[in-house]
Amino acid sequence: MHVCRGFAVLEDGALAHNLQEQEIEQHYASNIEKNKLVRQDVCVAKKLQDEEELEAKHFSREHQQQIEELDSQYAKVIQEEIEQCVAESLQRERQDKVCFVFGLW
Repeated sequence: MHVCRGFAVLEDGALAHNLQEQEIEQHYASNIEKNKLVRQDVCVAKKLQDEEELEAKHFSREHQQQIEELDSQYAKVIQEEIEQCVAESLQRERQDKVCFVFGLW
């Protein structure tokens, strides 16, 4: 009977040891898989970040071009208004000279 119990204890110990080794191997394999996924995720995240930065630069360039075009249009409108004011001023000046010469005041 003692021999059977001793053998059962040894079997239980061996079984516990095997289960513990399996658990350790599964944990190790799980860590390897997680690390692999993390490396892949880092690569994907870096790629997405690069794409977003490129898109942002492109958007910024387009936005800057739109601002420059608007500035150019505003400058053209202002220049035309200035030229019109100068022309009107010259015309009034000529009319004033004519009125002064002919004494129409």
